[in-house]
Amino acid sequence: MKKRLNKNIFCYRFLGILSIVLLVSSCKTKQDSGSVAMQHRNNQELISAVVSNTVEYDKFSAKLNIELKPGQRHPEASAPASLRIIKGKAMMLSFQIPVLSVELFKMVVTPDSILIIDRKSKVYVSEAIESVSDALNFTFEYQNLEALFTNQLFIAGKTNITPDDYRSLQVKQEEYAAHISFKDMQGLIYTFTSDYTDRVRKTEIESANKFRRMSWAYDDFAVLQNNKIFPLKMNMILTLPSDEARMNLSYSKIELNGDFSIDLSIPRNYRRITLSDAVKIINNL
Repeated sequence: MKKRLNKNIFCYRFLGILSIVLLVSSCKTKQDSGSVAMQHRNNQELISAVVSNTVEYDKFSAKLNIELKPGQRHPEASAPASLRIIKGKAMMLSFQIPVLSVELFKMVVTPDSILIIDRKSKVYVSEAIESVSDALNFTFEYQNLEALFTNQLFIAGKTNITPDDYRSLQVKQEEYAAHISFKDMQGLIYTFTSDYTDRVRKTEIESANKFRRMSWAYDDFAVLQNNKIFPLKMNMILTLPSDEARMNLSYSKIELNGDFSIDLSIPRNYRRITLSDAVKIINNL
């Protein structure tokens, strides 16, 4: 019998779900990091190098495979999916039936709303972000999710980082890595680890009491069509006091600034359900 989730655990599980919902026909030679010593620079130069070394785009699309281990009591699952992002406006993650490439489930997140459509059960969820935040007692930031999927250094709630923001970031430089960190208004601690290539290799988000933590690591970097380096593999680990969820993303194709839109329409004959019902559906995928 499933235990009812309390608000704090539900909050972080929902962050993991969003990360699920929540590359390489355009790529060239793969680039991997080794134990190469970093060049010591002042903090502003280091942050600027990491920011300028991320992939710039207005639209981002990719094919990927997702392997998910929702928790210790749940079996592993794997499914093909597609990802579409219109920067600063909307992000869609669509799961397909293997081989048939028919959409089974999708989630669309915008700065203002969240839409979940389950085509198998013919149900949907449509909620304002404010309602979701109130229900979870947790302020959700759309920009954070977008940045995690696109290997970006970010400040919670901000679309872009400017030189004026650098003073709010703490930097610790080591021989082989640098750690850039800050604390947001909710007390969450964000830490970005970069290496000698000035790329984000890991993003960590941790509660102030350190009981809950998400690690999002990047690996298997390759050159895209704009000569920027991007990771073909991402690994997310969500650690809770009594459980741990894992997700592996493997990209097979990336296209930057392609011609596409994100569909927010809802089929007429679909039944609206609550967010709690949707979480149950996602856990059973």
